[in-house]
Amino acid sequence: PLQYDDAVSFLQKCESKEGGSVFDNLTKVLAKALEDRPDGALELLETSLLSKAPETKPSSSMVPVQAAANAARGVATANLFGNPVTVDPETGEPVEPEPPADFESEDIVADGYLFDALGVGLGRAEMYAAMLAAKKLGGDAERGINTVRFFGKFFGTTACYYVYECTVSEPPEVPEAPEGEVPNEAGTGTNNYVYYVCNYLGGPFTMLPVVLPDEIKASRRIRKFLTGQLDAPVSTYPPFPGTEANYLRCQITRIACSTVCCPVGSFTADEDSGEVAQNEEWEGVRDREGGVPAAWAHRYPHLKMQG
Repeated sequence: PLQYDDAVSFLQKCESKEGGSVFDNLTKVLAKALEDRPDGALELLETSLLSKAPETKPSSSMVPVQAAANAARGVATANLFGNPVTVDPETGEPVEPEPPADFESEDIVADGYLFDALGVGLGRAEMYAAMLAAKKLGGDAERGINTVRFFGKFFGTTACYYVYECTVSEPPEVPEAPEGEVPNEAGTGTNNYVYYVCNYLGGPFTMLPVVLPDEIKASRRIRKFLTGQLDAPVSTYPPFPGTEANYLRCQITRIACSTVCCPVGSFTADEDSGEVAQNEEWEGVRDREGGVPAAWAHRYPHLKMQG
């Protein structure tokens, strides 16, 4: 019997005189039918496939731009559930994907079930997709990621941000602070973690820039809606020294230092370096011991007023 990968490869190789493969044309016709949802969907499909193609390309796209963008996001999210077929353009044969890199991650699906039981969170389906996106991010060997944690979702006026907190083998470089200013932290403190964001689950990831003390101090003095565009300017008074990517990075740092908690004793700090690591001898919280504030501590160091 004809295998799925072979069938897709054949449809992607067959090109029409007007350009584009049979696979692309079928995708456009199905997208049009799903968007309009006409009563005679079957007749529309047959007419589109059997009618003679015009001599020139139509002036307007068959699929509206917004619908095409939504369809692309849907395809990207669907690809999280299975690796898309990559075809060698020369031979037309499927290409074996590279094996994923090893990394550690929290149980995002279990967290989703817990939040759903409490009536909060993003819902089970979206949290499952967030887990698959974390798997895609951590499995990318070129990024050199050691650990991945789903930080949360930030809503914007035109798009949202899905944020992932990571540790990497090679931390990004941090510029040196001018003489007499608060020194910038490299690979520690507020820059101990690297944050990746995407506008939709399955979409491309972008690493946020390192955060600087002046940016944190400026972010405390302003209130600004996110737009969903990392390169958008932050027009406020007092002025903010950076784009929305820098502002988002400041907000993540402020939220993490203020709200991320852990049970007392679950982590230990090295006396010399101050590095925090999991306590292997910690036995967990028993019975109702976790019901008092004294049983909990902040996971990250306190964020000073100097940034």
